[in-house]
Amino acid sequence: MIFLQFTKLKKAHDLGFDADSDDPKYFQKSIAIMEDRFDVVLISDYFLESMILLQEKLCLTLDEIVTLVVNAREKKLDLSKSTTDNMKKWNSFDLHLFNHFNTTFWFELRKIPELQKRKEILKKRTKALEEYCIAEERVCGYFDSSCGWQKSGANIKGFSLTEAGKKSPLCIDLTMPERPFLEKIAKLQWPFWKAFYWPSFLEF
Repeated sequence: MIFLQFTKLKKAHDLGFDADSDDPKYFQKSIAIMEDRFDVVLISDYFLESMILLQEKLCLTLDEIVTLVVNAREKKLDLSKSTTDNMKKWNSFDLHLFNHFNTTFWFELRKIPELQKRKEILKKRTKALEEYCIAEERVCGYFDSSCGWQKSGANIKGFSLTEAGKKSPLCIDLTMPERPFLEKIAKLQWPFWKAFYWPSFLEF
């Protein structure tokens, strides 16, 4: 499984391909490799639909696909047409990847009955979880360890938990930044995991 997003640059590079290639035959060959390698490709731009497709593919329950958005910017920046055009030009391979798997993504979604109804149910369940877990949203300080990693100049949103949320492992996990969460999972999988990681990562 993999997530694609239009504004996420150099995804082809992350997947081990030559992201600077502009050869249509290479695009086709690489896409065929991805289709063989991944059973499902999700699209971040359509997150709710992606969660429902994931639920369908893995036979998950509703509660197993409810999420809270972490590491989000305080304000969404709208890209100008010239910036968007340049992104398409400079990242033509990524654009081909996105367009191809966006098409297959919606093809798979059309097979799911009552998709709109399921989206509304997921929204309501997410809203109920937010009300239970989150007391308020806040803008994180630059070195706030309770928030996700921040690029310079980017204001990242974080959460203050309700009293009930502070006692709920689910609320804590769903609002935990990615690095501490990765550390938690690694410790569960490999009790002696510290021997396998660079010390500066542990101290982040």
